[in-house]
Amino acid sequence: AGTGATTLVQGNNGDFYLGGHAGEAAAITRATLAGSIVWQYTFDLSPGADRIVHLRPDGSGLLLGGAIGQAGDERWGTLFKYDPVDNALLWSTTLPLGNNGSLRKIALNPENGHLFFTGSLGQGNTTAGLLGEVDTGSGTLLWHRQLAQGDQAFIHAVGVGFTHV
Repeated sequence: AGTGATTLVQGNNGDFYLGGHAGEAAAITRATLAGSIVWQYTFDLSPGADRIVHLRPDGSGLLLGGAIGQAGDERWGTLFKYDPVDNALLWSTTLPLGNNGSLRKIALNPENGHLFFTGSLGQGNTTAGLLGEVDTGSGTLLWHRQLAQGDQAFIHAVGVGFTHV
């Protein structure tokens, strides 16, 4: 399974946070601007192998993220909030994605600071777009919608002030 990084953000302290995986565990690694590894934190988010695919600072020093997990033919998308100072996973919310779904993007809702997410739900050759919102304080799933049922239809991104389908 190895180790890999799939996303990178700069923290409030100037260091970088890499999201990815270490073996079958989701991993967040803190690195200095010179490339020195400060620490790595691994955690289990779903019933299968996990990898972090998105990280973003929340503006207060915490990190919001999204991960994909897979066991056999089933996939899960997990949204989470992580405190890099206290090395603590504050909450995580996991959704089943079918056997070929994905978590595509995360963005902050400019009106309330909650976390939007997009992706796809899928079984076989049929996928549907997925759009939802999670409360960033508690991790509670506020709502989610399945969109554009059909062959390979999914939402690519949510931007501030517009939705791109």
